[in-house]
Amino acid sequence: MTDRLKINVDPTEFDIRVSYLPHLLGADSNPTTRSYEDIVNDFLMNSIYGTVVAEARKIKDKAALQEFKNHRPSVIAQSVVKGGVDKKDIILINNIVKVDVDLESAPLVEVVFPVVKMLFGKFALAIYRSISGRGLQIDILIDDPAKKDAYYDKITATLKSHHIPVDDCFKSVVQKSVLSFDSNGFFNTDPVAFTGTVDAEIEKQVRELTGRKQKSNRQKD
Repeated sequence: MTDRLKINVDPTEFDIRVSYLPHLLGADSNPTTRSYEDIVNDFLMNSIYGTVVAEARKIKDKAALQEFKNHRPSVIAQSVVKGGVDKKDIILINNIVKVDVDLESAPLVEVVFPVVKMLFGKFALAIYRSISGRGLQIDILIDDPAKKDAYYDKITATLKSHHIPVDDCFKSVVQKSVLSFDSNGFFNTDPVAFTGTVDAEIEKQVRELTGRKQKSNRQKD
């Protein structure tokens, strides 16, 4: 890559360091600390790594896909660990909340993506398609790591209220995720920290939008 994305976050106020692992599984996959910005540039927006992700999206068998993922780079996005990947190994809880939107197909991802962006794009460091292509990963900047659990609950409850399914794997701050690539992802250079409140007017707009879509689908049926 020639042009690297710069995320304008004050490091004295927000810590967005994460733990990187060369493989999802394996005794030789020891965590190292990296900046979130590096993860975006070296993987999520890197077309060279995108060739690896393209191979994953050709795999239809779930077991075969999981085996493929086990040998791919991964990240612990919500904390920094040292010497292991369990809660006892945490040395830092960062300013990121990660959410996994779990969908049944790639076409559904395209329907849900703009809705998620409307709701949380202002706060998101990134919103991007998962390595399978059948889900979304949402990484949100928060103002206070001590409120991470409460913010996770608020964010996921909001998504669920709009009929967006969430896999609650990231309630654990040491949950690993396989790194993806998304040429059409949303990568925010100027995120605003989430403070626990979702804009009511935006929620209203989303409800109107999704209501029209549901009505249109019923008429087609």
